[in-house]
Amino acid sequence: MSSASPKPVKITTFPLRNQPGRIAGYTIGAALMLLISRRGFIAPGSIIYNTLIKTPEAAQTAAKIQDWAFLFVVGAHSIEVPLFAVTKLKKHGVPFFSVLWWKWAVACFVGGLAAWKHFALTVAAAEGKRA
Repeated sequence: MSSASPKPVKITTFPLRNQPGRIAGYTIGAALMLLISRRGFIAPGSIIYNTLIKTPEAAQTAAKIQDWAFLFVVGAHSIEVPLFAVTKLKKHGVPFFSVLWWKWAVACFVGGLAAWKHFALTVAAAEGKRA
């Protein structure tokens, strides 16, 4: 008698219909990445500069923080995408570099751990249909 685990379900969709919270989460993630990549966000004349920074010294500190935040966020998410592709997408039969693969990869880059949870829920739903 074999105790082999069942074959993983094949994922063929990127479900976002009727999930406004998930769409908002990915949109917020993309907006935050955009904001930490733009120096103009903290430049003199910007809302942040005029309300929080106000001095050249504080602007220099804010620029350093922005640089490190950008490197950390983009670096972490850049590492996360290949990990996600190898451990999740490949396992569940998502064809490499297909449109579906790119949807999940971009979602992972923008949303980080939220994409992992989204994928896990998608897998759970597919497994529920299989049973």
